[in-house]
Amino acid sequence: MQSWACNRTVVNRGRRTTLRPPGLGSLRSIARSLAAEPGPGDADGVRPAGIGRVEAATAVCVLTVFAALAARNLDLPVRWDEAHTFLRFAAGSIWTTLSDYGTPNNHVLHSLAVQAARRLLGDDPAALRTPAFLAACLTLPAVWWFVRREFGWLAAA
Repeated sequence: MQSWACNRTVVNRGRRTTLRPPGLGSLRSIARSLAAEPGPGDADGVRPAGIGRVEAATAVCVLTVFAALAARNLDLPVRWDEAHTFLRFAAGSIWTTLSDYGTPNNHVLHSLAVQAARRLLGDDPAALRTPAFLAACLTLPAVWWFVRREFGWLAAA
């Protein structure tokens, strides 16, 4: 965490930006100030202010291709471990999901998400796999964001 003694002025691409302590501005101004600070992996020491069109388009294309490839497998027959998780943990009550650790197959958050998907979407195999599919699709942007923040925009590109 960065400590703030006072406001700081940073010059980024010829523009002056005043960085204020968090909590004194809107979320948008905090995001702008964070984007102006250099990251450890940035080649020139200055991170681009925000996401460029090419970077955003590339990220959207990669996510779309991944989601399309993963969606092809949503309707496959249910396998043993999926059936066991559904029958033992997700088909019962919430209390059973939260308290039954008879086998190591009870991943509580996943079992609760499968229970919710079952109630909303039915017993179809695609509905039972929806929580894992959404988690996989959200993992790609999370990894991209982490790599961009920790190692710079060049490493995330």
